[in-house]
Amino acid sequence: MRWWTPALILAVVGATVAVESAAFRGQLIPSVADGVVGATLLTCGILAWRPRSARRVSVLMLLSGRTWLLGALVPAVLLVHRGPLVHLHLSYPTGRLRRVLAIATVLVAYVTAIVEPLARNDWVTLAVAIMVSVAAVDVFVRSSGPARKAGRPALAAALAFAGVLALGAVDRLAGWGADLAMLLLYDTVITAVAVVLLLDLRFGRWVDATVADLVIGLGGEASASL
Repeated sequence: MRWWTPALILAVVGATVAVESAAFRGQLIPSVADGVVGATLLTCGILAWRPRSARRVSVLMLLSGRTWLLGALVPAVLLVHRGPLVHLHLSYPTGRLRRVLAIATVLVAYVTAIVEPLARNDWVTLAVAIMVSVAAVDVFVRSSGPARKAGRPALAAALAFAGVLALGAVDRLAGWGADLAMLLLYDTVITAVAVVLLLDLRFGRWVDATVADLVIGLGGEASASL
């Protein structure tokens, strides 16, 4: 257990360098940023695997990283990573989707990410971004107590991702010409969100808070019957 994690991370770095080298099209900064995002998602997925309760989240991070790197090699699937990323943000921290709106949003995200004409349509991207924002707020508002505390990072992650998606779509629709800036902002947000969610999984107290709230709740009349 002590040696396989760094070995996998080294393998991820090597694979990322190989992929970006094969996909290099003469633009150094976008290629480096693209490689950093892919390597970060895969590394976070590996590190998130150890806690058993985070396995579903780990799988979504790994899937996001794999589809991200695959998109560098195959332009037709360049935006497929949006599906698992939306799934990750709306299902964190359990990896399970419980709200109908969240389930519908994730399905829409996967379909529009897989179908290339839809994935490249800026109006569709803008609509998906709005759906993600509404679904994230719905999940958060419908939760309470420790579940709401645990849902704060997920809400922030979903809103950040939806925001950068919408901003990129508006940039292209309005013809602002800030493609490189939007690309780097998109990469930065995804990288930062992955790291924040990993840190929350490993060092956050949301599991302990949930258990503590249950114990406190059972401290009244319910404890006798239990």
